[in-house]
Amino acid sequence: GGELDDADVARAVAASLEPPPTGPAPLTGSAPDSEPVPTRWAVPEEPGEHEGIALAFRIPGGGRLQRRFRATDAVGAAEAWLAGEAGIDFARHSLTVTFPRRRLTDRGATLGECGVGDKTALSVESGR
Repeated sequence: GGELDDADVARAVAASLEPPPTGPAPLTGSAPDSEPVPTRWAVPEEPGEHEGIALAFRIPGGGRLQRRFRATDAVGAAEAWLAGEAGIDFARHSLTVTFPRRRLTDRGATLGECGVGDKTALSVESGR
């Protein structure tokens, strides 16, 4: 097994030379950069008043939003919540911890792994 004979090779070459099937093009969805919400990140349920970490977000235009997350929630989950609440496109923006100033670029990292703790202030800034 595993070896190709001349007939197998001839069939493969013939198949590669056939024109593509006609008909409607398959639906591929929207362009990858047009999604404002990182679709692979679900918005987690908000922890209770005395659970998790309270975060304050400064958003473009001068607005502020607050929400509780768990330290084990991913940066991408916080971005997904902000995208839904404020329509922020995280293909063009990123979360930044205001002090000490650092950009959160790894969407898969947890908030806790990034040093984001209770009462942390974050801002949404242009650029990825």
